[in-house]
Amino acid sequence: MAANSVPESYLFNESKDRFKKNVDGLRSYMPGHASLLEIMAARVYYTLNMCVYDGKESCVISVLRVLGYSCRLAFYLTSILFVLYCTMMSSVDVLFSYSFSRDKVNDELRKDSVSEDPAVMFLWFVFALWVVSIVTCMSTYVLGRFGRQGFDGQCMSAPFCLCMRSPLPSRFGTGNRCLAAMVLLVWFAALGAVASTTVYSIMAHIFVKRNVWFSWLLGLFTVFVFGGALADALSIGGIDGIRVTSPMASYIAAFRIVVIVPLQIVSTAAFLIATHPPWWSAI
Repeated sequence: MAANSVPESYLFNESKDRFKKNVDGLRSYMPGHASLLEIMAARVYYTLNMCVYDGKESCVISVLRVLGYSCRLAFYLTSILFVLYCTMMSSVDVLFSYSFSRDKVNDELRKDSVSEDPAVMFLWFVFALWVVSIVTCMSTYVLGRFGRQGFDGQCMSAPFCLCMRSPLPSRFGTGNRCLAAMVLLVWFAALGAVASTTVYSIMAHIFVKRNVWFSWLLGLFTVFVFGGALADALSIGGIDGIRVTSPMASYIAAFRIVVIVPLQIVSTAAFLIATHPPWWSAI
């Protein structure tokens, strides 16, 4: 959307002049008093947009943003299908058949002591990173949906969609927004719980049984997480960016992009290498 189509009263007081044609650079891309984390996340956009913040975005950014949000949608949709299949169609308890412990060999209790397995602490650390990543991601959507109401003519996305954090339309009254807040909180909390349960089950199967198929699935989930974080990094700034509608959601998203996701990817890769499943069995 062109910058001159946005009402000047909608912008922050300190950024009313930052989206005009004669203002270039980072100040025109990140409104308000942006934090260092948000600026670092915005450098991804700068790098992929031929090292400029102003002007039209490149086709590379447009494609990567769509692919990234598609990855996020695929991650949560796969989690939902996984849980539904395990609870309704599978005759075997896949979700909780194993825990983060190697106290069984061939599904029989071990007789030697396994209480001090150092790998268990690392496994919990990796799983905790996944949970924190999921919680922060869901919180950005909740905060974004109830950020500053959009101006007339702004493109609104469906409240339940895992794409841009566009706020709810201004036609929602106060009572309706309270009801929508309760519904969205339940929706995103359920998504987070389903995704966390799926990751727990997958990691338990990898750790205990060295299941190569679950290893590939966790690797695919890691790619999905990277794609979603990349899409967020390309969506923080700009006239319709996360920063404009919800500074808190923008800060949490930047913290997730710069701190959480890199740790999550590296630790997950280390976990997959350490468990060394028989990769060739899947060929």
